[in-house]
Amino acid sequence: DYVYNAWRAERTDQGWHLVSQEKGHQNRPFTEEYALCGVYRQSGEPYTLEKITRDAYPDLPAHQAVPRSFSDRVAHAVAQGNRVLTPSGYCIYAPAVLGGIQRALGEDKVLGVVWIDAHTDNFILEDTAKDSVTLVGVPLSTLLGQTMERWRVEDCGLRVPCRGENVLVSDARRAGEEGIRNLKASGARWLNEEEFEDTSRWRREVQVLARRVDALYVMLDADILHASYIPAYFRQEPGGHTWEKVAENLGAVMETGKVAAFSAFCLVEQVPERLMDAVTAVSGSSPAYVFLFIEAMADAAVQQGMPRAQAYRFAAQAVLGSAKMVLETGKHPGELKDMVCSPAGTTIAAVKVLEEKGFRGAVMDAMEACADVSKRMK
Repeated sequence: DYVYNAWRAERTDQGWHLVSQEKGHQNRPFTEEYALCGVYRQSGEPYTLEKITRDAYPDLPAHQAVPRSFSDRVAHAVAQGNRVLTPSGYCIYAPAVLGGIQRALGEDKVLGVVWIDAHTDNFILEDTAKDSVTLVGVPLSTLLGQTMERWRVEDCGLRVPCRGENVLVSDARRAGEEGIRNLKASGARWLNEEEFEDTSRWRREVQVLARRVDALYVMLDADILHASYIPAYFRQEPGGHTWEKVAENLGAVMETGKVAAFSAFCLVEQVPERLMDAVTAVSGSSPAYVFLFIEAMADAAVQQGMPRAQAYRFAAQAVLGSAKMVLETGKHPGELKDMVCSPAGTTIAAVKVLEEKGFRGAVMDAMEACADVSKRMK
C-alpha cells in the first residue's frame, strides 16, 4: 500500500534522514483479488487474510509505522505455529518480516534467508557516494547488519542481524559493482544467473543452508523472471528465468520444511484508474466465466460418454495449457488458435459453431455488463 520510490534516505549535514509518505490503494488490492479468485484455496490449507496498516502507530511516519505493523503481525502468526505468505508489496518490508520471525522464535534461534532477486538491494548508507537512496535499495544490507541499524532494531524488530553465511542470494544479475562489493563483504553465499539454472547445485546449496539454521525466510522479487512473464513490471530487466525454473527452485526450498515465511514482492500490475472497471471485468470477475466454460466443456464430454470427474480434469487442463501458451509464447491468441485448426479438421468445425452461436459477442457483452455494474457500485 505504502511504498515504492516514495520512501527514501536523504543525506543531510546532520547525517541520513528518512522520508516517506503513505499512499493507500484506490481500488481493491491484488491480495484481495487473489482471495476472490480462489488462489489461496488452491493450497488446500486454511488461511486468514491480514491487511497491514499503520493504524496501530498513527503518530509515526509510514516508514516506521508500516514495518512495525508487519513485524507485529508476522510475530503473532509465527508464534501461533502458522506460516506467513506475503503475496504483494515491496522488498523494503523484508527486514520487518524477518524481524517478526525472530521475535516469535527467539533471538537465540538461527535464521536463514533465501534472497531471489535480479538485484542485491544492499546499499550501505555509511559507505555509498550517493546522496539519495530509495529504501528498496537497502533491505538485504539492513537484515545483514551492514546499515540502518536503528531502523532495523526499532522499527523492524530484528535485534540480531542475519549472519552472512546464513544468506543465499541469487541471481543478482543486475547488481552493480557496489552491490557485488557489499555482498562479498557480508559473507553471503551468491549463486549467479547460470548457477541458479543448475538444479543440483541449487538443491545442494539450499540443503547446506537448511541444515545450519532453525528457520528460513524466502524473499522473491518478480524481476527474477524473464520480462515476458511480467510485462507490466516498472522496468524491463534483461535475462531472467522461466516460471518453471523459479517454481522448481522454490520447491527445493519449501521441501526443507524450515520455511517460516515467503514473500513474493513486486508481483503487481500498474493500471490507470480509468481502466479499473475493465480490470474488474477481465480479471476480478472472469474466473466465473472460465468456470462456466469448463463446466460446459465437461458436460459435453459427459454427453459423449466420458466420466464426469475425468471430463472436469480434461477441460481444466485444456484451459490451463492454453493460458500458459498465451503467457509463455507471447503470440496473439488468434495465431495460436490458427495453429490448432488444421484444414477441414475437427477443431475448425467446432470454432465455426462457436462463431455462429455468437460466442465471441456473448463474452464481450458479459464483460460490458460486468464493467457497467462496477461503475454503478462506486
